[in-house]
Amino acid sequence: MLVRILVLIWIAGGASSAVRAQSIAPDTAEAGSVEEIAKATTEPRFSSPWVSYVPASSTVPSPSAFFGRIAGAPGELVDSAQAYAYARALAAASPRVKVYTIGVGVRGKAPVPVRDEAGNMRLVMAEVDVDEKTLQTVADQTGGKFYRATDTDSLKKIYEQINRLETSAQTVQKFENYDELYPWALIPALAILGFSFLLQHTRYRRLP
Repeated sequence: MLVRILVLIWIAGGASSAVRAQSIAPDTAEAGSVEEIAKATTEPRFSSPWVSYVPASSTVPSPSAFFGRIAGAPGELVDSAQAYAYARALAAASPRVKVYTIGVGVRGKAPVPVRDEAGNMRLVMAEVDVDEKTLQTVADQTGGKFYRATDTDSLKKIYEQINRLETSAQTVQKFENYDELYPWALIPALAILGFSFLLQHTRYRRLP
């Protein structure tokens, strides 16, 4: 049974263009999602083509269809009641949907880029706030799992673990072509055997 997975990522602290998304994305993008995500992302380098769009679906509600905006829209927050409602909507739309939530960011304080009064960009230490309790509850609502990534390596390992958890059975037709090669050895062997019989009636016959 194929399993459809939704990975919800909450990034503590801080999309790609439509051309990149269309050239790399394996799904059909939801109308307007590429533009909205690109508009809400400060620079393309902060994102990836794999998260620069929302896959279009006729059955599973997208954040835009449910909340009226993309997930993580500037100035918009989702409280726990809305998050639970969306998880229930996903579960109702398809029993195969699992939500894996990932909280990304270091624990405690982390450097955050800010612009000072002179317009210069500098880094200041700020508290990192990831609502782990909400992310855990959202994952539990759909049978998924909550993960916490504090660096790039741990995030990569999380994706690899999710891939191992959500394997799908597929039927594959296998064709094999056999070439019978034994005649190449059989014919010389028979020839040698016959020649040995002939030698038995000559002076080269084997003595008892």
